[in-house]
Amino acid sequence: TTPITDVDRQLSKTVGALQKVNSDFPGTSIAWEAQFKLADLYFKYETRSGKAAKAFESAVKTSTTLREKLFALYSLAYAFENQGKYEEAIKQLDLASGLSQPYLKAELLLSRARLLARSGKTAEAKKLYEQVSKDFANTDFARKADEWKSMSAI
Repeated sequence: TTPITDVDRQLSKTVGALQKVNSDFPGTSIAWEAQFKLADLYFKYETRSGKAAKAFESAVKTSTTLREKLFALYSLAYAFENQGKYEEAIKQLDLASGLSQPYLKAELLLSRARLLARSGKTAEAKKLYEQVSKDFANTDFARKADEWKSMSAI
């Protein structure tokens, strides 16, 4: 099979169907789901094109629930990270942190620390890794923070 490198061209029927759902049912969770699926296709196949970020930004704007907004912001952060736009990714994580439920705090802190480390802000990353280790002691989050901290040579 031919690898997918141009979602709009190679998956035109799928893209069209998702866009139709989005336009036919505005302001609904089903429209948001269609937009999120479209963004996910771009993320999977055209990681660095910028289309995923634009589609996830649209998913953030069209979200109808807190859960949808958090998923879209988190995914948007990953899309920006894959483009090397670490500061933009951090902004999205910060927005998600402001909205997040307590159970997401550790995951968002770990993601923020990883982005800080990748952008060369190792001192800030180290503080966040240490915060996760302390605040979420004896959890998988703490173990992951310790592991990533040591792998980053911070």
